Amino acid sequence: MLPPRANSQKISSVNYLMSELNSLTDDIYESLMDEDYEAAAEAMTILIAQVSGILEALKDGQENS
Repeated sequence: MLPPRANSQKISSVNYLMSELNSLTDDIYESLMDEDYEAAAEAMTILIAQVSGILEALKDGQENS
């Protein structure tokens, strides 16, 4: 188990990350509703890059465990 301070930092990091992802999905929704496909594609590209980075970090973490 993580020490309380490390656990608090982990929670803050996860909350920040989820806030960023939620913001991007909101942007995608709004862009699609406005038929602004260029903005939707841009937000999707950013979202895919962020999720890919998270996936790679998880894979690296599993390999180092």
